[in-house]
Amino acid sequence: MTLLYYISLYLFIGACFQVMYDFIDRKFIVEKKHRLDDYDKIISILIWPIGFLIFLYSFIIAFINSEKDD
Repeated sequence: MTLLYYISLYLFIGACFQVMYDFIDRKFIVEKKHRLDDYDKIISILIWPIGFLIFLYSFIIAFINSEKDD
């Protein structure tokens, strides 16, 4: 597989995360002042793994802590 394939896959996954974020934002967040502009969307497409890793880490920690409480 070529480098171009990996770059396009990386950008595609970032765009998918951005589409999901936009859907949730438009469906559940009423205030328009907190919406992302085009520059912020491009940045989020490029650095999506950081947000994903933070989410994954927090999810695992919360899951482990809920297991200890039972």
